[in-house]
Amino acid sequence: MKRILHVIHGLNVGGAETFIYNILRNIDSSEYHFDFAIQNPEIGHKAFKKLIEEKGGKIYIITDFRRNILKQYRELSSILKSGYDYVHIHMNAFVNPVPAVVASKFPGKVIIHSHNTHNGSGGTPARLLHLLNRRLCMKKDFIRLACGTDAGKWMFRGKDFTVVNNAVDLDRFRYNVEASRNIRRKYGLTDELVIGHMGRFVPEKNQKFIIGLFTRLKQEYPLLKTKLMLCGDGPMKNEIMEFAESSGITQDVIFTGNISEPQDYYSAFDCFLLPSWFEGLAFVAVEAQAAGLKVIASDTNTSEIDVTGNVRFLSLGNDVSAWVDAVKHALAPTDRKKNAGRLAGSKYDLSSLTRTMETIYA
Repeated sequence: MKRILHVIHGLNVGGAETFIYNILRNIDSSEYHFDFAIQNPEIGHKAFKKLIEEKGGKIYIITDFRRNILKQYRELSSILKSGYDYVHIHMNAFVNPVPAVVASKFPGKVIIHSHNTHNGSGGTPARLLHLLNRRLCMKKDFIRLACGTDAGKWMFRGKDFTVVNNAVDLDRFRYNVEASRNIRRKYGLTDELVIGHMGRFVPEKNQKFIIGLFTRLKQEYPLLKTKLMLCGDGPMKNEIMEFAESSGITQDVIFTGNISEPQDYYSAFDCFLLPSWFEGLAFVAVEAQAAGLKVIASDTNTSEIDVTGNVRFLSLGNDVSAWVDAVKHALAPTDRKKNAGRLAGSKYDLSSLTRTMETIYA
């Protein structure tokens, strides 16, 4: 049996977590064992935690390196003494070098996996750390993976890397009328059109822009019955809620918090918004297409997310009226089953991901 330790900041509802979750659900657990070392003790993805426990995995809570870098070093060293074939380190930026440094001192192979194209937080000091750590650590014989081409270039500039696409379970995410009814009933919705978004409430996800866009939509089309549903949690949630209130649209905005069954919410949406400032590869856009939705995304997203031809890219520099028009067009009735069918056999097929990771972990 191959033993793999995944090192990731936390277990919330994000792209990296979705990637590992999909693998763990489908990989042969008699051949591959996953444990986790995380810094954030608050686990938002309850379904992920339950799956890890069902598969016999352990979740180690380690000290945040920003609080005590030496303690994290010692804790990871202690964990790795039990012996792992692979240490799979998931990163948005190379700000914390401790996992890579510690793992390189043990016999197993080390995987550095890039999940973003930009530093999400920390400002200039974090960018400098990323550049320094990348230069020092990339000299080592690591396996380099990325969620997309741009994410690989950002993390491994000048070095070879392998793009490993996330995958979607088409049966699980297929448009489901009953699931849509259940979600709409839960939030007291009837015939309203629902504009959906999923993501952590952090600056790069740009939820403030979504509130401004939705406010403008309500002003220009007051007779159009619409609701905005924002799924997720994060440090900026209260600020975004206050902005919605000051914009006078609180009664039409639904904040769901973290959710464990996103496929049901996609079924309840009528279109999907993704105006991020930057992303690695926004897999929520692929999931939305699997549910047959049309997606309006910022052109800072890679074109790789458009699998069905139903993603419209717009510049964040455009007047908001262009976004309003795009949303209104996307809300028009469409054949969701036909839209989703275009994903079958694509590079985001779940069986393809499982085979790829089994080859990497060989």
